[in-house]
Amino acid sequence: MYEKLKCDNFYIFLFIKDSVIFLATPRTVPESYWNMQRQVYPSVAFNSLIKFPEVKINVGGGYDQTTGVFTCPSEGYYIFHWSVTSANHEQTCSSAVLKNGIEIIGNEIGGNLGAFHLNKNDRTWIKAKSNCTIVHDHSSFSGFKII
Repeated sequence: MYEKLKCDNFYIFLFIKDSVIFLATPRTVPESYWNMQRQVYPSVAFNSLIKFPEVKINVGGGYDQTTGVFTCPSEGYYIFHWSVTSANHEQTCSSAVLKNGIEIIGNEIGGNLGAFHLNKNDRTWIKAKSNCTIVHDHSSFSGFKII
């Protein structure tokens, strides 16, 4: 799980072999080319995949920003966190994390966290369980390998 390098009189342990971590968020969409100040939040429909195309970190390359799907690069136990916040305070954004098309954990409001085993090439993504408009700077999908 790690590499040990001797540097002068001490050792440096590198825990980078087989590392996987990603963080992605939705992006706002300009209402028009001429009016860049006003932003429109992305909308999602019931039972649709929620894409998080603004990738902040993608060590291991498992997250595909064009599809919104994380494809497991190596077998292990992973932690996933997601948050889907509604732009309308009177409407919730219900969502769930799916593993190979099967719902694993859902939530009604805000975010959730789950830990589960993935085999190489297993796929996970976030599905909308309600129609809603997402607040881009309060919504995200992230994950990392723990062992």
